Amino acid sequence: MRIQVFLEKGLMLGICLLLFIPAKAQHSGNEESSYADSLMGSFRNSIYSRIYNPAFWSKSTKPAFTMIKISIDINGKVSNIKFSDSADTLFLKTFLSMPKHYNDIAILEKYAAIKSYKNVSILVPVSYEPGYNPNHNYSYSNLQSLMKFDKKDLVGEVIITPPIIIGVLNEHNM
Repeated sequence: MRIQVFLEKGLMLGICLLLFIPAKAQHSGNEESSYADSLMGSFRNSIYSRIYNPAFWSKSTKPAFTMIKISIDINGKVSNIKFSDSADTLFLKTFLSMPKHYNDIAILEKYAAIKSYKNVSILVPVSYEPGYNPNHNYSYSNLQSLMKFDKKDLVGEVIITPPIIIGVLNEHNM
């Protein structure tokens, strides 16, 4: 009889713990993190939607790998957004000419505020891949230009995000 009562209480305690722990985890401060993630996701979608378009595909079959540097000043505001020197000119021209569907600066400033980022650069790697090419090589100068902006080396504190990979099937690689 004592064993049965012990098992029943143990079972009830186990069930309560299983119900309590997930509920507790949902309210443990992850709201800020997931909101920040959704803001960065909106920025990433903005970048993706401006490059993933037929106007660019028809002109470029060359892969592009570049970095977007978002400079956050001492007040947590976006002071500039630049592409690294490795960015292809056609890639840049297409990106800058496409309409924006999001207010990138407002999104990034909210993101920086939530993450408490000040006086830092956020690097977002962007890879445009119009087709699979196992023989594609990057030269040393290509790699150096990834971390140069306006022909100047990247300096200061940096946070690197996961890359935006834009894979495209077009008439040249189907």
